[in-house]
Amino acid sequence: MIDRSKHGDKKSNVLKRRDYLFAEAVTGWATNLFFPLRKVPNHYLRLPWRRICKKRGSIRGPLFIARVLALWPFEIALEIVRPERKRSGEMVGRDHSSQFSHGDHICHLYQSDESLLKILLPYVAEGLKKGERCFLVQKAPVREKLCDDLESIGIDVEREIGRGALLFQSEDELYFGDGGFDPTRLLDRLGKLINDSLEAGFTGLRTAGDMSMACSDPALRRRILEYEKAVDEFYADKKAIAFCNYRQDEVPRATRAPVIDAHGFHVIDPKPINAV
Repeated sequence: MIDRSKHGDKKSNVLKRRDYLFAEAVTGWATNLFFPLRKVPNHYLRLPWRRICKKRGSIRGPLFIARVLALWPFEIALEIVRPERKRSGEMVGRDHSSQFSHGDHICHLYQSDESLLKILLPYVAEGLKKGERCFLVQKAPVREKLCDDLESIGIDVEREIGRGALLFQSEDELYFGDGGFDPTRLLDRLGKLINDSLEAGFTGLRTAGDMSMACSDPALRRRILEYEKAVDEFYADKKAIAFCNYRQDEVPRATRAPVIDAHGFHVIDPKPINAV
């Protein structure tokens, strides 16, 4: 007999978590807009208007945003009078990886391989801990350093690769193999990978793909944006998480906003202190 009360509690928790993330995105966007702090990563460059209205509706979405912004000054005041709390520019909580859940589609505009690895390491470790399959499309130096870092925190990389929990592929192989960049082919591949992962006994699929190489080609940018929008829709009800990485100096400034809009959530590294 199905315990419907537990099912209801789980659904309620998912909705509460989603709204919590949306509220963080709204207040984070407002904070970065009116009180930009140079050393704090701007994770909320753009208000996730499309995602909020899609999930909450065209009427309830704007009302939700208005309510969050109305409470925002009081939250700032509360933070000021509670100095003992450590405030950082991180997304909800203090560790990105623990905030991601199935259906999420996140982009990371990163400054360097080092800053990318700071998020990739806990992201992959969390996935393995939860019994998910991790599929990574990264440059060779990043893959090698990530494996070393995983070993340093006690994860047997060879064993995880051997049992199919940790898969690697190069950007060339995935994005440009079999006739070039093809959004339909890539989505079909992801769908098959999700199904194969669940059939193999994994609790879901966790992907991390670096799109910098593809995005650096002007002829491909429109197709990449179409692909990312399709992924955003495709992952919404899947037991999978998509984490897309874009190196900032390889993404034209005019393309960054459309890239962010094609994802449910985003993370942006802060500019170096000595940056002009």
